[in-house]
Amino acid sequence: MRCIHCQAETTAVVVKEHRERIGDRETIDKITWSSCEACKHEWITDAAWKAAELRAAMTVLRDLPSIDGKIMRSVRKILGLTQRELAEMLELDNATISRMESGAMTVQRTTHLALDALVEWAKDGRSLRMPSEAPSGALRVVA
Repeated sequence: MRCIHCQAETTAVVVKEHRERIGDRETIDKITWSSCEACKHEWITDAAWKAAELRAAMTVLRDLPSIDGKIMRSVRKILGLTQRELAEMLELDNATISRMESGAMTVQRTTHLALDALVEWAKDGRSLRMPSEAPSGALRVVA
C-alpha cells in the first residue's frame, strides 16, 4: 500500500484506541490506522472510521435497556440521516422525532429497537437511502 501523503511504498498498520461519544456515553474501541514508515504520516479510510462509529452506536444501543434523545440524535447522525428521513423510515412524523431527540418525549422501545436494526443494516454495508420508488411497507419492529 502506498502512503497517501508521500507515495512511499513503506506502510505499516497501527492499532490505536478510539473513543466515540454517543449522547452522554463514551465507548472505547480499537481501530486500525495505516502509517508510513518513511514520512510517519498516519491515516484511516472512511470505511474504517464509519465502521468504528457504527460499532460504538451498536454497543450503546445494546448495552442500555432504554435510550434518551441525546443518544438517539447521535445514532441518527452516525447513520447519516436527517430527522425527516428517520421519521419516514419509522413511519413517524418529523415532529415526533424532534420531540424525542429534544427530551420532550420519551424514546419508545420500538424506536430504540428500530435504531439498533438500522445500525446493524448499515454495519453490514447496506444502504439506508430509500430508492426513488420505495417498495410498500416501512421498517417495523415488534418488541
